[in-house]
Amino acid sequence: MNRTLQEVHASSVQVLSSAEQVNTGAQSLSQGATEQASSIEELSANMQDISHSIQASTKTAGDAYKLQGEAGVAVLQSNEKMEEMRKAMDDITSKVQ
Repeated sequence: MNRTLQEVHASSVQVLSSAEQVNTGAQSLSQGATEQASSIEELSANMQDISHSIQASTKTAGDAYKLQGEAGVAVLQSNEKMEEMRKAMDDITSKVQ
């Protein structure tokens, strides 16, 4: 009987040790999952920031393209006015001579 109790006690100690190991493993797993969740949240926030930056850059590029077009029109109009002024000055010069 004493031997049986010793075996039960030894088995209990082994079960307790195994349970502590499982508990430690579960805590490590839980901590790892929490850290991964935090990293995923941070990554998601960074991706949103990048997306907003891309949208802003796209808008800025569109605005720049529009301004470039407007500047091109203004240059053409200026060239036409300069040509008109040159012709007028040529007319004045020819009439003065």
